[in-house]
Amino acid sequence: MEREKTILLIKMPEDSFNNAIIKNALVTFFTSKIVLAIKLRNARHEKPKRCNVFYDELPQVPTSGIIICNVLSQLRKFRTKIIISAYYIDQLIPKLKNEIKASGASYMLL
Repeated sequence: MEREKTILLIKMPEDSFNNAIIKNALVTFFTSKIVLAIKLRNARHEKPKRCNVFYDELPQVPTSGIIICNVLSQLRKFRTKIIISAYYIDQLIPKLKNEIKASGASYMLL
């Protein structure tokens, strides 16, 4: 059975989410749910379709960066690729920079 392709966008405009602590908590919540869904999807399907997860300006939500660091190198086996955008590479925490290099993740400098 062919599964449909799905795009899920979580938009958090600056004018609606201008409190950094709340924004960080929400993105951390969504990140943990995305990681859980990726792992459950892999358990249900022998060969799941490729999944791309894009984080725009990840340095604005540092707690999510820490969660991503903990799973980034494992996501390749779940056919998942993380794409991270930032204005410059030094915005990312050092551990995340190393994980990006080791895991095959992508980053985009704005």
